[in-house]
Amino acid sequence: MEDIMLIIGLAVIFVGGFVGILLLVPSRTKRRRKSRRRK
Repeated sequence: MEDIMLIIGLAVIFVGGFVGILLLVPSRTKRRRKSRRRK
């Protein structure tokens, strides 16, 4: 059962970091023009 808590903890940290990046990216992208590249 401890593994589930560990996975949830990592998921929360991962999602939190992902959301933080999504919030930071728009502010930087406004300065650059057409810098988007498809992965």
